[in-house]
Amino acid sequence: MPINDFEGYTFVAFVDISGFKKMIKNGNANINLGQFYSKGYQILGSQDDDIVDGIFVSDCCILFVNNENSDIDNGLSALLKVIKQLNKRMIKLDIMLTSSINFGRFKYQNRSENNRIVKHEFFGEGYIDAFLEPVRVLSKELAF
Repeated sequence: MPINDFEGYTFVAFVDISGFKKMIKNGNANINLGQFYSKGYQILGSQDDDIVDGIFVSDCCILFVNNENSDIDNGLSALLKVIKQLNKRMIKLDIMLTSSINFGRFKYQNRSENNRIVKHEFFGEGYIDAFLEPVRVLSKELAF
């Protein structure tokens, strides 16, 4: 199911595969990337409440809470649950992820699709700060 357009203040997470450049050199990047996408698809697709949406690009994903379907506390809890599940599944494959979370303004818009281009607009200080910030653990829920 496509992601609905969103604009507002929300929790945004930036997650990427640690050591991806080395994986490219070692020749196992394609397999690991496939696992990352597959696990993310499974986790996001199996949510009971469909609160967290994800955009996967190369070796990273941007996860955000769709506040239209929940209150802010439930949204953060759902986001942490998705990140925890993704980390658990990837660590079993010896693939480490780096994650950061921020709260701020975020906009996602599914723009268009054509033969040679797919446009998805996403921006906002929530995303930028999550991308630029060092890893932060916001809750014990992330502990394995």
